[in-house]
Amino acid sequence: MGTLSDAFHLYPNPNSGRFIISTDLPAQVIICNALGHVIYRKQHLGTTEINLESFSNGIYLVTIAADQQKFTRKLIKE
Repeated sequence: MGTLSDAFHLYPNPNSGRFIISTDLPAQVIICNALGHVIYRKQHLGTTEINLESFSNGIYLVTIAADQQKFTRKLIKE
């Protein structure tokens, strides 16, 4: 098995509120706003479209957690 970061894809980034998360492993996906508040939390496997159009433009942190590993990537909503 590769690293967790290799099994996690987030695109397009930046985006206008709709983006795709793709995971090769069953994983918990957590999205936090710039203040650290969790605005999204769900189990994922495969490819899923997530809609954040109702949230403000800005920077969000997307964390994926699986197999006792965590990986975080910055998401920009324009």
